[in-house]
Amino acid sequence: LITLAVLGIIAAITVPTLVTITNKYNYVNGLKSAYLILKTATSALMANNSGTLVGTFQGDQNGIASYYPYLNITKKCDHNNVKGYCWSNEGSFYFTNGTPALTSDWTYIGSDGGVVLFNGMFVNMTIWATTCNYDSNATCGIMNVDTNGFKGPNTYGRDIFVFFVTKNGLIPRGLSTDLSGLCDTTRGDNCAGRVLTEGAINY
Repeated sequence: LITLAVLGIIAAITVPTLVTITNKYNYVNGLKSAYLILKTATSALMANNSGTLVGTFQGDQNGIASYYPYLNITKKCDHNNVKGYCWSNEGSFYFTNGTPALTSDWTYIGSDGGVVLFNGMFVNMTIWATTCNYDSNATCGIMNVDTNGFKGPNTYGRDIFVFFVTKNGLIPRGLSTDLSGLCDTTRGDNCAGRVLTEGAINY
């Protein structure tokens, strides 16, 4: 009985840690997979548009349609039906600190459409400038990616990450300070660059 009690205590201490480590490993792999898929699609899109993304997006509230030929898609959503179909509903996805992510400054989620990929991954897009001149970094817009769809934890910096779409390609948010600032683990929406660089979630 004493041995069983000791083993129970050890399990109670170690199992949650092992689960956390395993989950983080899976989240990192999900991000790597998303980056590879989207970077490959972006490169193909650019190759068919004179090596740039300028003028690729039509600004018709379904800008992600430009990516359709280059992604293995199982569901397409226009700007009217992204939430609940190609993305989690309002109030059911979160910042890293656990607060709901969709506040007044996050209403743009999926404003230019979204898709569900063959592996269950959610991708949505918001186009800021069809001419890709939104800022000095030649940004066209932004992509939000939930690497495992409706499956939890639906949290930025865990299974949700953000990419900038620039005229010269896809850039993980938080990769450089000139684009968005480095990883803020309160929100977690600019941690894709850090996770890809470190190959781990060290926060």
